[in-house]
Amino acid sequence: MTASVDPDEALLHLAETHLRQLRELFRSRSLQISAHGTFAALVVAYSWKQEDHADAILALGKHGDVQLIARSMIEGLCQLKWAANDPDTRAKRWRLFAWVHDWQLMDRNLRSGKEVPPATRDRIEQGIAEHGGLFETDKAVRERRRGKSVRDPYVHHWSGKTVAELCDEVKGQLLYDWAYADFSDWHHWSPGGVTKAFKTEGRRISFPAPKARDVLPSYAVAFQCLYETMEVANTTFKLGLDGDLQTIREGFVRDLTPARANLQAAKPDSDS
Repeated sequence: MTASVDPDEALLHLAETHLRQLRELFRSRSLQISAHGTFAALVVAYSWKQEDHADAILALGKHGDVQLIARSMIEGLCQLKWAANDPDTRAKRWRLFAWVHDWQLMDRNLRSGKEVPPATRDRIEQGIAEHGGLFETDKAVRERRRGKSVRDPYVHHWSGKTVAELCDEVKGQLLYDWAYADFSDWHHWSPGGVTKAFKTEGRRISFPAPKARDVLPSYAVAFQCLYETMEVANTTFKLGLDGDLQTIREGFVRDLTPARANLQAAKPDSDS
């Protein structure tokens, strides 16, 4: 008698297969990428990290923490798509935010009693004097106009926007509402996330290993994020991957259609 196949396991196997195909396609062409200019450097950095995240999800398999990685991939995708809508201006913000990052790190070090070499402090203060105004918060601007100051007047992300705002601007709100918010429950130790991992039998609580159904959404998100990132890289660097990407996408959509009601993946900033 032939043992029945768990349909969720079969779908997860297909999702893994398509994600591996996409990852291998990226690796086969990554040596052809040569970054010239700030936006190109941004695309290289985001492409590499998305590929690395996909690799980590494949290595983890059926593990609850694939949600954490998929959540990060959503952030990266929406940031990249947002930057691509105004590549010169927004890539410049990405590069210049290094001054704010270094200033905020220096500020934390000084407040905790750590020494900062004078030359390093002078370099950072010169850079922040030149570029810091680009990253001031609205509150800092209001206080400055009133002759007051705030301890840290700068935003904490190079875009100056929240994840929700970024996703909304690239038409990824459904992806944010469905996947990102759900993954965030696990990321932030919310009862809504942690208790899903419980199994209660009387007074006994156990933490069984996740099932295929539990991790399948993360694999679907990982595929989407790596795929759309590769689309940007393909356009930016003229890699000639249009046909290969289309073939892999069609296979993914065909094979994962039975799970669409559960996945509800939405493609940011796309007509399809």
